Amino acid sequence: MLIKGPLEELISGRIKENKSQYYNLLLRNTEKLQQLIDQLLELSQLEAESIPLKTETQNLVKLIKTFTDSFTALAERNNIKFSFNSAVDFVSVLIDKDKFEKIINNLLSNAFKFTPIGGIITVDLSIEKKSDLDIAKVSVTDTGIGIPKEQLSKIFDRFYQGEDSSKRVAGGSGIGLALVKELVLLHKWEITVNSSEGEGTEFVITVPILKDYELEKLSEEKNNFNGDAIVALNIDDNENSFEPASAKYQNEKPLILFVEDTPDVRNYVNDILNTDYNVLLAEDAEAGLDIVQHSLPDLIISDVMMPGMDGFQFCKKIKTDWKTSHIPVILLTAKATQQSKIEGLETGADVYLTKPFNFTELSICIKNLITQRKHLREKFGKEILITPESLSTNSMDKELVKKIIDTIEKNLMNESFTSDNLAHELFVSRSQLNRKLQAITNLGPGEFIRTYKLKRAAQMIVENKLSITQIAYEVGFGSPAQFTRAFQKHFSCLPSEFRQSN
Repeated sequence: MLIKGPLEELISGRIKENKSQYYNLLLRNTEKLQQLIDQLLELSQLEAESIPLKTETQNLVKLIKTFTDSFTALAERNNIKFSFNSAVDFVSVLIDKDKFEKIINNLLSNAFKFTPIGGIITVDLSIEKKSDLDIAKVSVTDTGIGIPKEQLSKIFDRFYQGEDSSKRVAGGSGIGLALVKELVLLHKWEITVNSSEGEGTEFVITVPILKDYELEKLSEEKNNFNGDAIVALNIDDNENSFEPASAKYQNEKPLILFVEDTPDVRNYVNDILNTDYNVLLAEDAEAGLDIVQHSLPDLIISDVMMPGMDGFQFCKKIKTDWKTSHIPVILLTAKATQQSKIEGLETGADVYLTKPFNFTELSICIKNLITQRKHLREKFGKEILITPESLSTNSMDKELVKKIIDTIEKNLMNESFTSDNLAHELFVSRSQLNRKLQAITNLGPGEFIRTYKLKRAAQMIVENKLSITQIAYEVGFGSPAQFTRAFQKHFSCLPSEFRQSN
């Protein structure tokens, strides 16, 4: 009503003055709708058990202080006495910081909705011993309207709103507490509620505290983790793997894969892209992975919030597989928070756009990413110095290119060194190496070896320390005449002419 109504009035032209007020009203309510959609999507994923728990050791006191500080201004505006009290200064817990923030924010938002002007809201942290386990009790208490006894068992139900909801200070949707309960259960914690009608409400969350020996074990595991293993090349091979679908379109339109679980959105994006691109569609991440492995598209666009594997996990799989890590990925999401954007970029996404996205912005992002890869290939063709940085923008591909260059350099004088030898040294098949090098440089392994040797020869010619004949043997040619013919074909001039001009 607060979006459709004002829009109809503005379109009809009946609004002549104070249009900015209507625009601000629309903005506020679209932001509320965006937040509601985010929560609904997250609830669906939690119920499908597809949201991973990314836990790390944190100081619970510091976390709560950080989250509660953001509510200080709201408390001042509403003339509510608001405070955070802790019995200790430091408590180590294993926690998903992002999800715990949502728990605290929803509980406090709920408290502010039901607490009138002049009321009191407190967040308290205390330590208790339960059997042989030390626990932290986090309580959020308000002096609001309270909850009738017969409604207490229903407050964590999705969309439930009490019969006295008209007494609240601000509106709600009945989503926040349902999300809180699911996030608490995901951590394997407990949450309870105590309330008296007309007196206020208290929510209590119990969080296990990490003991010293548990902290030491976590520290050892972290120190023993080898984070440098970037490229794993000993993967199963299929010599009969067919040609990438993108190769079929080399002289035509680039190939784009769009992964989205909503049919209407899939069809809409397909309609607006298929004029300039060949488009493949997938209804979920699993289907998308299968298409990527067989078709190697030029670019991938994926939704984030999908049942089963989400867009973050999908992107991470693409970017950590050496066969697909070169493919640019654009993530689309209804979650507009900075934390969500950072999480998307950390998975390796090249671009992160929020829904509803602007088609012009999406088109520019696609064009720029495809053009960037094209320019890298062109730059490789023109420059005589080959470095991993000149061929790729992501760490995995740079690592692979470095291994390839180091292997060729080690065998630079070996006239018999072939693409089969290169593949063997890298523990991959020739067909796999061919697909990857074609994607990065537009050259097959044999062409890449020959091109690298000729470019190294060009560097030696510029250095002017060896004769042309010596250089021919240094880069593994059987004779100076053979080298001269190959050099002239590649650089369009004789080696002697190249020396004079450089």
